[in-house]
Amino acid sequence: MKVLYVYSGGREFKKALLESHQAPSEFYYGYWELKQAGVEVDFIDVPEKTVATITSRFLNVFYYRWQILPCRATGDLLVLLHRLISSLNVYDVVVATTTGIGFCLEILRFLRLLRRPVVTIHCGILNYVYNRPTEMVTTYLLHRSHSQVFGVGELEGMQRCYGLDETQIALNEFGVDTRFWCPDFLTKRKRYILSVGNCGRRDYDLLMRVAQEMAVPFKVVTDTAPHYVPKNVQILYGRLHADYEIPDKELRELYRQASVVVVPLEGLSGESQGVLLSTRQ
Repeated sequence: MKVLYVYSGGREFKKALLESHQAPSEFYYGYWELKQAGVEVDFIDVPEKTVATITSRFLNVFYYRWQILPCRATGDLLVLLHRLISSLNVYDVVVATTTGIGFCLEILRFLRLLRRPVVTIHCGILNYVYNRPTEMVTTYLLHRSHSQVFGVGELEGMQRCYGLDETQIALNEFGVDTRFWCPDFLTKRKRYILSVGNCGRRDYDLLMRVAQEMAVPFKVVTDTAPHYVPKNVQILYGRLHADYEIPDKELRELYRQASVVVVPLEGLSGESQGVLLSTRQ
């Protein structure tokens, strides 16, 4: 079996680091583990960027103005993937690693241009409110495809919202490369609280309010500063696969030196809930 992973960018330039064990494998979503197991597997990067063509502008009307196309399935991405159809059809199965890529590939399958099954790793569909046409298109595409999600909450939420059964969606919890993300007992611990992430459900304003009440240093890795930053909080600007991405080795040291790692999350109903991920005694 020949498997192709389709990423939204940022993997190709790290491939050498991955092969030399200088980068973690988890953001390849199983590609590396399949390769190590002897499966014939490849990947390509498809950066989700603007494509200045008449076709992409026409299709973007359906996405941006009329809001008919499903989550992140822009006309630009559809055109980019359509250009790769002949290459995609060489494989036995295509793994889409973002919601936008997955929906675009399913649209191309509906049009009988893509002739291979697609497995889509979805993340974040439940974060948005859709109009009725978008809901109908989303439901139809989800029912004719196979989806995987990382968490029980998203699994149950998508089953409830879109009526999906166990043949259409499955839970595949996000793995961690413990060979790379491992403690170093020779690393000197520093007393600071660390928070990392750019998810839209991060409630960093709540974290800032908590931080200003504590006489402890905080370090926050994100690409957008909260509205108010207390003096004891250091913002380290970084985002995965961006020009200002913090190298994996540097991020690993931030984790190793922290006393506590905290993720301040909003609940599905909008309330905030601080989630403590790990502590070091």
